Amino acid sequence: MNRTLLFLIFFTLVSCSQDSDHERASKLLFGSSNPDDHSEGFSVLYKEYENGSAYSAGKIGWAYQKGLSVEANLSKALELYHFAARKGMTYWQYMLAHAYEMGYLGLEKSSEQRDYWLNYKSKVHIDIYECWVEYYYSKGFYPENPEMEKLYHEKCKNS
Repeated sequence: MNRTLLFLIFFTLVSCSQDSDHERASKLLFGSSNPDDHSEGFSVLYKEYENGSAYSAGKIGWAYQKGLSVEANLSKALELYHFAARKGMTYWQYMLAHAYEMGYLGLEKSSEQRDYWLNYKSKVHIDIYECWVEYYYSKGFYPENPEMEKLYHEKCKNS
């Protein structure tokens, strides 16, 4: 085998390992009821964030918002959400857009900020805003609001 092929095989194996580490860490942090699992998942995702992962930054923000493995800190959560959104993470752009629209997460209502994040040029994913807003309600990112969750569920179905 030539060196290029060996490098590609090695790179693929390392990439798959990192992806599975990230997925496992996410499941530990958000899918377990065991605080030790939360700590382990948080640690892995935080290291990824320290290495520049915007994807992990948003998830760490969620941990700060919910107080998973760390003391709840909405300011830190918002800092991480903004970091992830500025790096092109569409999920967090949409989450911030709706939070500014509704005045959630301690943010003042701002149609200017809503529009800024909705139209932010750098987007990593092609997603449907209405579907993500429904998801954020269902996962507790925003205050419980069954009417809004239902409204966005219907908008998502029809998009």
